[in-house]
Amino acid sequence: MRRLLAPFRLRALVRRSEIAYTVIAAVIGIVAGGAVVLMQEAVTFMAVLIFDSAGEVSGAESVSPLRALSGPLAGGILLGASYLIGQRWFRRVADPIEANAVTGGKIAVPGSLFISGQTMVSSGFGASVGMEAAYTQAASALASWGGQKLRLRREDLRQLVAAGAGGAIAAAFDAPLTGAFYAFELVLASYTVAALLPVLAAAISATAVTRLVGGHHGLDLYFAGQIPAPSFIPIAVLAVISAVVGILIMRAVSATENTFRKSVLPGWSQPVVGGLCVGLLALATPRVLSSGHGAMDVVFGSNLTLGALVLLFVLKALASVISIGAGFRG
Repeated sequence: MRRLLAPFRLRALVRRSEIAYTVIAAVIGIVAGGAVVLMQEAVTFMAVLIFDSAGEVSGAESVSPLRALSGPLAGGILLGASYLIGQRWFRRVADPIEANAVTGGKIAVPGSLFISGQTMVSSGFGASVGMEAAYTQAASALASWGGQKLRLRREDLRQLVAAGAGGAIAAAFDAPLTGAFYAFELVLASYTVAALLPVLAAAISATAVTRLVGGHHGLDLYFAGQIPAPSFIPIAVLAVISAVVGILIMRAVSATENTFRKSVLPGWSQPVVGGLCVGLLALATPRVLSSGHGAMDVVFGSNLTLGALVLLFVLKALASVISIGAGFRG
């Protein structure tokens, strides 16, 4: 059976015209923005059903102990079952970074959507993981599919995949430049003039979609010009401290993964154990659940003591380490 391809004239136009190629990248950004909005709404709907929360569960004032404990546990059971299904129906699926480095931007769409679904289940049921992996996986896979139908050259396909992933990050954080830097730094791993326009077009169009359809959902931060010059020194120190803490957390995740891998627990049961542990932590505070964006809004809007902030940070970091180390997607 002959593969379904885009019309010949369209393929030829995109291959020889930078303007047409940039328009295609902008369309990919629109698709990425729409995908982000749909997944956000789906996770919010799950939070309403599972935790009786009006928005993201980490921003809820309170969650009943039964829901806080059973939500992550049920998510672990579902995720464990999904791994059994995935072993049979889906081969290992590359993320956009690996795909661009190894396969020239070719990503399997069915497997990517399956992984995105696993991430939605993980976050929706309260595991302490973010949704960014789902956003970038789905958007870059759709970009790869479209690029292959257009029979783009290898480098053009890699750029389109980077544009899709960058558009997803831009839409998720309501920050076009953040998405563009993500595409260049991580997915392409280089800065090229040829990729500048398509990546920016995707990032801007994706952000426009989320603002028009999903409304503004990014954090309101200071503009750099409003910060006094002497404040830049403590900000730089804070950046270094944050980087060190981030490295320590990532190493803790690796150690937790190795611990689970060496244990006698079968792979499908590990998310169940992880979900139970996260549920127990959620009995202390619901702020540890899900991605934590809702908790950030609450913390920034309240005057918590230093001790309360440190405790919340430790519990959230521990919940994230357990969630990812136990096999939750995010």
